[in-house]
Amino acid sequence: MKYSFRLPPGNYRYTLKIFYGGELKEGENFYRYYVGGEVTWVDELDSNMANLTELNNIASELGYQTTEINYLYRSPTSGNLVKITADQHVTNMIEELPISRELELYIDGVREEEEPEEYPIILFWNCRGLNDAVKLMLRVLVSVHGPTIIFLIETRLSSAVIKELSSSLGFRNIRDSPTSRNVDDIDNCVGLAMLWKTKAKLHFLDKTSNYLDFIVNAGPNNEKWRLTGFYGHPKLKERSLEWLQNLSKNIDLPWLCFGDFNEILDHEEKRGGRKKANLKILAFKNVIKGCDLHDLPFKGRRFTWANNGIKERLDRGLVSSTWKDIFPSPGVFHCTDKTISDHLPIVIKTDGRKQKLRNIETLYAPMRRWRMCFHLLISWKMCIMIRNVSL
Repeated sequence: MKYSFRLPPGNYRYTLKIFYGGELKEGENFYRYYVGGEVTWVDELDSNMANLTELNNIASELGYQTTEINYLYRSPTSGNLVKITADQHVTNMIEELPISRELELYIDGVREEEEPEEYPIILFWNCRGLNDAVKLMLRVLVSVHGPTIIFLIETRLSSAVIKELSSSLGFRNIRDSPTSRNVDDIDNCVGLAMLWKTKAKLHFLDKTSNYLDFIVNAGPNNEKWRLTGFYGHPKLKERSLEWLQNLSKNIDLPWLCFGDFNEILDHEEKRGGRKKANLKILAFKNVIKGCDLHDLPFKGRRFTWANNGIKERLDRGLVSSTWKDIFPSPGVFHCTDKTISDHLPIVIKTDGRKQKLRNIETLYAPMRRWRMCFHLLISWKMCIMIRNVSL
């Protein structure tokens, strides 16, 4: 579907963050996505588009290297994405727009008040350190799946750096739990971080090196329930299922607990390497049963972790019976088998039914009401192929 529109006149300051992806090609099992950027400026050009020189200056102020930026637009004749040359204006970039996954508007630096989200989407990932490649992958995952809550495991970064990353992804709220002040000590500074958008109504409860614990208000009737991001340390001496048992006794609320447990529930959840001891598997099963938790079924690759020829399903979502009463149709998706970490990113949709993507008209309608003038700056830093996971 194509979208064309004209910009109403006016002088406004705004920030527009936009991610959008191409269409699924016939006969192929992946989507093509492009990573977008964000910019803030005071429009003094009326309804004219900024030229490339101005865009380069703005990008430079934001910390982008202009040599890394490709300006692309969709050709109105061929429908293909092509590079624009120095004598072309950004007007070409909005002649045709594909469907957009993420459009966020800020006015005078203050975000428009959002309605509470009824069915949150959660992304969690043991990313094994937040290097540049992981950060770019996160941008793609946010663009593709549209999460409102992100739980990151083994961040290995300081709180200040994680806060900066959170802001760049459009997540204004953060709680993290580094395990060491020395972020260069990889073995000890694991680090957990929960990022969420304002419309995800999270209320912080507690944090340790093994979990981040919250109360959430969300659901068909704005129900109150518990959300816990959990991490079972890979070193046995650092890992204890007592954390999970103690958590279950603290608060009697519907409960969603997810993360990297570093345990399996069945021998079928491991391939290669030494066989897991039956006592360890039984202990994990008994703890889950004692907490009235149930393993959520998933779609995608069977194993969530792979290294040195060994594969295991270490990452999962667990829910109480009362939580499933609120969200009877959740969906868990193992995102892709081609990833930077040895763990897969995982998405939990509290409503597993297919959700429609938002398009440019969603944003244009309120802008017409506010009589705003706005421009689009799209700074493309990479083009990445990622498998389609039944969104």
